[in-house]
Amino acid sequence: MNRSFGMGLGGHSFIEALGSDPLASFEEQCAIVAACLDNGIAVIDTTYYQERVALGRVLEQLGRRDEAHIMAWNFFKPAVESDELPGPTPYEAEHIDIMLEELGTNRIDTLV
Repeated sequence: MNRSFGMGLGGHSFIEALGSDPLASFEEQCAIVAACLDNGIAVIDTTYYQERVALGRVLEQLGRRDEAHIMAWNFFKPAVESDELPGPTPYEAEHIDIMLEELGTNRIDTLV
């Protein structure tokens, strides 16, 4: 299938702290991602811990990881499980392993 990368889903849809008001339920998150993938929107952007964990769970539930093109921003500190969004920090080699674990995948398609 030929995909266009002109459109993508922002991971901010998964966290209330960045404007998802009210926070989408897990079922709604699955429906949003499925609708995007069904309609050729494959790029899914993640920056924060909360986004990566939510996306990983959704893609696992849908069984559609291979259809998604995960873009991960790697200039934020790993967060603790909370609603707090951490500030920026320089890249460190171990960040990739942390992000892969949070996403529940063995690859990130684009690392920013």
